[in-house]
Amino acid sequence: MNMSVFSTTQTNIMALVLLALSTIAAADSPQFCAIDQESGSTLTDYSLRSKYGIVELCHDNGVDFSNTVTEDGMLKLGDGKYALTLHNGSFAAVSENEIGTDTVGHWSIHGSKLQYDNVDTLYAVPIVDHTEKCYEISTSNNVTGAIAVSLNVIGTSNNNVTEFIPTTSSVATSTSTRSSSHQETSSILTNTANGATNIGCSFTYLAMAMLLL
Repeated sequence: MNMSVFSTTQTNIMALVLLALSTIAAADSPQFCAIDQESGSTLTDYSLRSKYGIVELCHDNGVDFSNTVTEDGMLKLGDGKYALTLHNGSFAAVSENEIGTDTVGHWSIHGSKLQYDNVDTLYAVPIVDHTEKCYEISTSNNVTGAIAVSLNVIGTSNNNVTEFIPTTSSVATSTSTRSSSHQETSSILTNTANGATNIGCSFTYLAMAMLLL
């Protein structure tokens, strides 16, 4: 066998394997801002951010386009903090070191909406001790003054991020049971808005590499 051909084949195989592994590793959602754009909403144009150690909705001069949902279903905010669910339904903004090893992710994106446990309704609770008019995000409406909100997910190019189902999280299994018109599996990232790479294609690359062996 021509050794140069063999060497080229080996190089191609390694390139495919590395591409597959890099695709799998880059499994977080695209960066986005989460903003209330519902017609008639009390909090139109209020957007998600981390401040003072909590996850909140505010209406100020800046909109944070650097939030992500991680591959394990955690909401990572623009300042690098993570949304950690508290016992009362609100969310603390904590560092990665403060996340417990048994913490389960609950976040996903469906139909261009940010979802928690497959539900796109959250509640905004007034924060009385802030100088700005801001609201604390909660999963519970059992609080005086709570306002139901639904947050649109807008990408960095002002396009909707339509779908992101984490590979390992509490929503991964339940999501796979949705109707056939909205099928997603726990191993697939579908982002029709910006043509993001399918996680499933990484397995295609691996299969191609095996065929070349």
